Amino acid sequence: PGIPIHPSQRMPHGAHGAHGALWAVESWTMSGAGKASAFLTVDQPVLSAATRAKRTANVGMCDGVLGDERIHVTVDAENKRSLLLDGPSTSGFVQSQLRCKGSPELFMGSCDDPLIRKAWRCELPEPLELSEAFPYVAAILRRMEGCRKHPMKVLLLGLGGGTMQSYLDATCPASQLLTVEASPGVLEAARRFFGFTGPVHLSDARLALSQLVSEQRRFDAIVVDIADTVLDRSDVEHLNTLLKDGGLVLHNHTNQHKMMEQLDTFRSIFPDAQQQSFEGGNV
Repeated sequence: PGIPIHPSQRMPHGAHGAHGALWAVESWTMSGAGKASAFLTVDQPVLSAATRAKRTANVGMCDGVLGDERIHVTVDAENKRSLLLDGPSTSGFVQSQLRCKGSPELFMGSCDDPLIRKAWRCELPEPLELSEAFPYVAAILRRMEGCRKHPMKVLLLGLGGGTMQSYLDATCPASQLLTVEASPGVLEAARRFFGFTGPVHLSDARLALSQLVSEQRRFDAIVVDIADTVLDRSDVEHLNTLLKDGGLVLHNHTNQHKMMEQLDTFRSIFPDAQQQSFEGGNV
């Protein structure tokens, strides 16, 4: 009735792909801002959601949100959720992780199944702990801790499970967050399974940047966290235009093939761009 998924199948930080090939992962600083990225993957097959079976193993999994079969969610016995996204070069990329309150029932099936949606509804812990976040997420959020005393305007390109947004909303409620996400399925997954409740502008990031520039918007911090995305020079110029003096650009870059090219582009606009390393397999 179901395909077993065991914790022993999980791969270490920095590993990716069905054959466990290792990836180098970069983290940058731009205009004084820290940036990190992470590849965390589950070495498991992409599963059909044709049937649902109550789980007796330690991990449950559902596939497909709003019919988008590139989106997968896992839940373990401690109610830790992972959002997995398939892309051109990131099949099985774990975009977000979050621990919700309570003890869940574990299933395998479709993420659109009403039973799974109800059973896996997420109540966020209070407070949200950075120790539960990916190292790059924690590093980005620490760079914006000033929002506790001085509210910030923050642009976030990419939603994932909404963990950054939920943390900022809880710790800096006076700050203004604008999140741009291209996928209705990702937005729905964040709302269904990761406790995200904030507003989102559904749009391609490139189009949104152009629109925000035309509106003469300005931000204290801009976070770019979109799997597989490579920004061209005009995109980076838009980031620079949208950034207030002394502001932060924090970019989680995941396209390994284009990483150095992307860094060169950023350094042409942000001459002080730097790379940093974080614990957990990130380089």
